[in-house]
Amino acid sequence: MFVTWRVVSITLNHNQFERLWTPDVFVRNLKEGVFHLITVPNRLIRLSPDGTVLYSQRLTLTLACDMVLNKYPMDNQTCKIEFGSCTYY
Repeated sequence: MFVTWRVVSITLNHNQFERLWTPDVFVRNLKEGVFHLITVPNRLIRLSPDGTVLYSQRLTLTLACDMVLNKYPMDNQTCKIEFGSCTYY
């Protein structure tokens, strides 16, 4: 007789977030930002059996970006989100 185990990911409840270490990430080119709070903070942590940790948080951002307008109005602009850390360079 063979027994197969199905290992699944674990999604943590929002009350568990304060018990975990999270990185000190910020957006370098942020002009304005809003965290989405519906009835509880809109974020997710999922732990996978292979050790992968998914951290997701819903944000609305207004970013500062350099614009190159020499081909306006036929131009195409790209604005990248620049992430940083307070303690890691």
